[in-house]
Amino acid sequence: MAIIFDTKFEANLLYVVTKGVDESLEEVQHYAASIIEVAKENQTQNVLLDERELEYRLGTVDTYQLAEFTASIAPIIGKVALVPNPKQIDDARFYENVVSNRGVRIKAFKNTNKAIAWLKS
Repeated sequence: MAIIFDTKFEANLLYVVTKGVDESLEEVQHYAASIIEVAKENQTQNVLLDERELEYRLGTVDTYQLAEFTASIAPIIGKVALVPNPKQIDDARFYENVVSNRGVRIKAFKNTNKAIAWLKS
């Protein structure tokens, strides 16, 4: 199953619910670019990515390349909170580390309440 996502806006927050499987680097790059484009079009600076129902299958090298790609197209201002499936928090934290080292304010969380609190802080 490919990546499927829905978006909604609440109080200057783009809320993204993502499901499926990331089957290739190109597919995940397209997903990331799509989310960034939606945020830009709607002038939303804070994004909550609820990926608890997305299965990560990318290896370490592809995750690193994805992080570099995302950082190269993401706006520097604003925040991105990422809530992965708890089994995949280590992969999400690796991604967070690479992207944040390139100037994007991103953080991985184990639950959405903490993610939303961070976005609003």
